[in-house]
Amino acid sequence: MNYTPSNISQTLTITQKLLKKYRIPQPRLEAELLLAHCLKTDRTGLYRNPSRCLTPTKSAALKKLCQKRTRNIPMAYLTGRQEFMGLSFKVNRSVLIPRPETEILVETTLSLITPQKPYLIMEIGTGCGNIAVSLAKLSRNKKIKIFASDISTRALTIALQNARQHQVSDRIKLFRGDLFAAFKKLNIAGQIDLIVSNPPYVSEKEYQQLPADVKNYEPRLALTTGKQGMAIHQRIIKGAGRYLKPGGHLIMEMGIDQVGHLKKLLEKANYFDKIIVLPDYRKISRVIVGRFTRKS
Repeated sequence: MNYTPSNISQTLTITQKLLKKYRIPQPRLEAELLLAHCLKTDRTGLYRNPSRCLTPTKSAALKKLCQKRTRNIPMAYLTGRQEFMGLSFKVNRSVLIPRPETEILVETTLSLITPQKPYLIMEIGTGCGNIAVSLAKLSRNKKIKIFASDISTRALTIALQNARQHQVSDRIKLFRGDLFAAFKKLNIAGQIDLIVSNPPYVSEKEYQQLPADVKNYEPRLALTTGKQGMAIHQRIIKGAGRYLKPGGHLIMEMGIDQVGHLKKLLEKANYFDKIIVLPDYRKISRVIVGRFTRKS
């Protein structure tokens, strides 16, 4: 494709054709996102002056981005941003790219928070911090405190930057470690109102069938663990009883066909009741919630 300097309208057409040739989904949308990124504007800004010409430098930068996209590097990693819950988050290859399905997890958690009292929330596997930041930013309750963990130091660096960007770092404390081990120095046993997690849940078989832009670029550790993809869920269910207060809730995202097994695990733990399941936008069971009762 010819990337000699041209105006915005012509460049969008050229870029769209290139992306379509390489079977990139939604080529027009992605052409707009790439060009907007290069011009440091939003998609709407592209159409305010469509006859504006690109400089040779901007044209070269766009060409480089398009070449990377045709190699299936995810759009979010090229622009360094991903929208989630109406908020913009910094991302890089150290973190999983936030998905629309996970918004169900956040919306469900928000619905469990009443505005009248302080809340202690624990998030397991925070990644870029999109869940913790969204909860702190969007909840009407400004008395919430969130303890968020991740095993990756690089992920925690991104999470901290996102918390600061959205001005909620005073309500989010980040800890490095494997699941609950990250909180072992805190004296918070039996004090947590909500435990929320979007753990790795892709099975080994499903992982091999993932699209190239996911399997080849996003961190495997954040996508899959165990043959059936539920090894982390099991550990969270087992450890949650130490931290939740009676009446508190465990809220987890899950994969396709995992709901039956996870319901059994929650029931078998013998300290969860009122187990509910919520579907995502495609009507797939996506979030499971259990209310914690005192251990028998």
